[in-house]
Amino acid sequence: MKKFLIIIAILILYSASFAQENQRTYSEWYYKPSVGINIPASNMLSGEITDNLIGYDDNSVYWQFISANYFFSPKWGIEFAFQANTSSRFSKKIDQLNNELNNEFGNKNYINTNTGTRYDRFNIIGGNIEKGFLGVVYRYETPKIVILPKMLIGVTSFHSTYGIIYLKEKNTNNISQLSYDPKTYTNNYFTLAPSLTFGYRLSERILANIDFTYSFYQTNIEYTKEHTNLFTQNKTTENISYKKGISTISVGAGIIIELRKVYY
Repeated sequence: MKKFLIIIAILILYSASFAQENQRTYSEWYYKPSVGINIPASNMLSGEITDNLIGYDDNSVYWQFISANYFFSPKWGIEFAFQANTSSRFSKKIDQLNNELNNEFGNKNYINTNTGTRYDRFNIIGGNIEKGFLGVVYRYETPKIVILPKMLIGVTSFHSTYGIIYLKEKNTNNISQLSYDPKTYTNNYFTLAPSLTFGYRLSERILANIDFTYSFYQTNIEYTKEHTNLFTQNKTTENISYKKGISTISVGAGIIIELRKVYY
């Protein structure tokens, strides 16, 4: 009887083990760090002096350390990503501003510039342009390949700042003030971002991946340029508009780390 019970117990354990081995699994969580470049399909900057007062560049690079997928089924999930963006041109904006002012006014005037521009301060967390996305993900998977088409929505954020320039006319006592006022200093724009990720499996839990993203948002920046003669108080005003639809194609590469597998 004892031998019979032992045999039955062994058969039960074997059957349970065999059944579990034959159950299918899927990865419930992906962690997806990556880096890439942003290629403008349309430009926001237009060659105005005020380009140097805006914390934005049409050509930039990005990195995202906070990027994850949660799959509630083998095929469907959600994605959250926070993306930091910057460009080498940010550190040159204040010098470029001074050069352009000198080219336009320097022959006849002494120039004193006051501006809130501090875009040369590098921020590893958010960069100069911040983007956050949330959306739905579909997964197609083979033993070696993962394809993730996504529809994301989010926010693109960057700053704009003022400029106040005093012009002292050479060999006279005439002084004028040139001001550039954006009215809004923090810019947050609703963004649509369809995306596609291709992953190639390197090991049981790690894949190399390439990302392609198209993003679109509508900007609403308008600078008021005001030139005032401080002696006569004569004033001229001009508006410089950055109200544009901005399209960007982003191409990046990174890894996918599978954090948890579940049975189904």
